[in-house]
This record gives sequence, structure tokens and C-alpha cells, in this order.
Amino acid sequence: MRSISVSDSYYRLMRLLPEGINPFTLEFSSPGTEKRFRIDYTNRSLPIVRIAMMVGALQYLLFFILDLMIEQLPESVGIVDLLIIRTVVFMVIVAITVLSFQDFFKRYFQFFVSLVPITAGIGVVIMIMLVQNSSGYDEYYVGVMIIFFYIHVLLRMRFIYATLVGWFLILMYFLALDFSTTPQGLLLNSTFFLISTQLCGMFASYSLEYYARLVFVQSRDLEERRKQVKVQYDFKANELNNLREIQRSLLPSTPPCFPGFEIAASLKTTTEVGGDFYDFFLNKSGSLTFSIGDATGHGAKAGVMVTAIKVLFVSMANTKSLTSFVSQASKIIAKTGLKKLYMSLAVGRLSVNKLDVVGAGMPPALLWRASEKVIEKISLNGMPLGSPAEYRYHLTSVELLPGDVLFFMSDGLPELFNEQREMYGYESPLHLLKQYAGLSAASILAAVEREILNFKGDEQLHDDISLIVIKKLMPASN
Repeated sequence: MRSISVSDSYYRLMRLLPEGINPFTLEFSSPGTEKRFRIDYTNRSLPIVRIAMMVGALQYLLFFILDLMIEQLPESVGIVDLLIIRTVVFMVIVAITVLSFQDFFKRYFQFFVSLVPITAGIGVVIMIMLVQNSSGYDEYYVGVMIIFFYIHVLLRMRFIYATLVGWFLILMYFLALDFSTTPQGLLLNSTFFLISTQLCGMFASYSLEYYARLVFVQSRDLEERRKQVKVQYDFKANELNNLREIQRSLLPSTPPCFPGFEIAASLKTTTEVGGDFYDFFLNKSGSLTFSIGDATGHGAKAGVMVTAIKVLFVSMANTKSLTSFVSQASKIIAKTGLKKLYMSLAVGRLSVNKLDVVGAGMPPALLWRASEKVIEKISLNGMPLGSPAEYRYHLTSVELLPGDVLFFMSDGLPELFNEQREMYGYESPLHLLKQYAGLSAASILAAVEREILNFKGDEQLHDDISLIVIKKLMPASN
């Protein structure tokens, strides 16, 4: 097993560092990037730094209790002298905290924050010089260790500043010991703890700044990507909206007026571009040809299929044979190369008292018989358009009487789900039609749309829903 050398570890660390950063000072090589980082770092650090400074100030003042526990004080030094030192340091830290709410504070953030541990450390050093216990050594070096914790962690000082301030305080501590009579063994003990704490703190502050810069780089890259994605999204959304407007323009704005009948239709889509379709065509013979369809899937591909069906319907709706129209449309779609895209379709032709209809994979149409108060199902089974296989489509003819209602739907209605993941089902439209069949075609459609909203609640649509309602009018009374 190969041992990992120091050079290997250093190389791995360099690979972890963000590109364009100095491994020693942790500064970006780009002045602009470095400036933006410092602004961001300051803004993110200020709230916790203010709290840390106030906690440190109170802690520094409350440690006066430690002074009261000192076993012996020189005759020239009293408790009041130590309280004055702690109070002065407390007031300096409070003043810096107040200044942190000024705009210029951010420009010199590291300088002002560095003053906090320097002031606190100098206060400790002065107390070390003034106070010695009965054993002849100071008890305040632990206070310097606590200050190191603030330097390297809580005050969010950059690595280079935290390192310089930490070694400065250690140097001041050694100078203060020249005025004390601390035994050599105890001096070595306190020196070991102080230097060890400083080295551990340097590692901590290096790590904190490293990860802060890494997060800054990643956040900047993420923001750039977010902007790029937004541009792409806006472009695609604009394209989809344009396609949606084109698709909507393909649908009739209002159902046609056909003597002896009321007609209403609607389409609800799950995405910007729907896969459902309906249309009407007034034939020269005086009949009305209509269609309702459902393409597989959603989005742009389904929209292409809808557009293709629209073109075929307009060009072939006047064809005498509906079965020929459906068969020919299926062959044309199969030859377009739109793989795995199919179209369920129902094409009907309405005359004065009759409906001819051909189905290609649509849910059954419902026929309300007003005279008998019953509902008949008109099967619209058949191979969806676009299948390469040959299929013989069948024509169904039904006689229509005054008051009869025809209800055509795509499978988005019976397969509608609510928040409890319950499906609306194929039987529910029957009960709904029985309840509202006496109303006008527009009112029946409005009742169905209300039912859709009430049933699904906050659940999103998972499939497009297209509906056509045709009602045979009663003869006008004299």
C-alpha cells in the first residue's frame, strides 16, 4: 500500500481549491472577483459578528468574577483597577458594534473586527502584568485562548488577519511574562496550550474561509447557470406560447350555428400546448361535419399531431364517406414518420334528424333520449390514427329526436383524478348528463366544467379534456 506523502496531500488540496485562488492568502487572482467576494462575505458575516461581539463584551465584563477569585493582589492593584480595565475593553467592543451599523464599516470590516480581539487581548496582557497569585504565575492565559476562539471562528476574520492577530497576541503575552515570576515549567505549559490553540485556530479559520470562497464560487456559477436557464426557459416559454396561440387559432372561436341544434364545445389543456382537438365544418350539402380527438402525450409533439389533423380535417371534411376520411387520415399520419404518436379521433356528420359517426379509439359518446329518459352509449372503438396496420373503420348511424342530447368527450374526463387519487370514471358522466340534460347545450357544458373543478380540487390536470355537447331542439310551437 503506497503511503501518502506531504507533497501528495498538498497537490490534492490544490485541486480542491477553486480555480484562480492563492492557496496561501486565499485571495482570488481576479481583483473584481475578490472585491465581489469581500462584499458578499461581509454582508453574510455581519449579523453573526454583531452577536458575537456583544456576547464577547458581556463575557469579558462578567469575567470580573474571576478577578475576585484571585488569591492575592499586589498592594498597588485593587479590584477597582481591574474593573476599570474590563469596563474600558467592554466599552470599546460596544463602540465597534455600534459602528458596524454604519456604511463605512463594511469597507474596513476586517480592520474593525480585528480591533476587537486586539483590544481584549491587550486588556488581558495588562492584567497579567499587574496581577500575580500566591504561586507566582498568572491565571489569565486561559482568557487568551478564549479570545483565539473568537478570532478564528466567531468574528469571521479572514485567515490572514486571524493568523496575524493571533500571533500578535501570543507575542504580547510573552512580553507580559517578562514582568512576571512565572516558574519555567508553568510557562512551558501555558505556552504549549496557547500555541496549540493558535495552530488549531489557524486550521479552522483557513477551512472556514476556504469553504466560504468555495460556496461563493459555486453560488456565482449557479447564478450564472440560473440566468442561462431562465433565458432558455423564457425563449422556450415564448415559443410554446406562440405555438399555443397558433393552436388556439386552429380551434373554432365559437361553435357554428346549425339549424335545429344547439352546440357547445370546450378544451382544457395540461400544458401550454395541448394534445386534444375539436373542429366543425359546414358542408355544401347542408350537413355539419365535426371531429373531436386526443393525441398521445402532451406538449409540442402532440401539438404537431393536432396541427396535422386540423389540416387533414379542413381538406377532407367535405368527403362523402366518413370511413374513407378516417382511413385516409390514418395512412397519411403513419407516413409522416411521427414515431409513437397516434391520434384517437371521432368524426361525425350531423343532418336534420340523423348522426353518422366513425370512431378511432375514443371513449363512447353518450346519447340522451329525451322521450325515454335513458342514455345510450355509442361505441367509438377503433384503431387510433397513425397505426401502420390496416384497419377497417365502421360507420354508426343514429336517429335524433327533439330533446336528444349528444355528449362527446376525450378520455381526460373519465380519467380525471382528485386529491385522494380517485378517478372520475366512465359512469359519472352518465349521471351528470341525466341531471342536466334538460338544459341548453351551453348550460350542460358549463355544468360539466363546474363538476371538473369541484371533483379535482387542487389536483392538477394530468390529461387534456375536450368536450362537445349537441342538443336537438324542440320544434317551434305555432
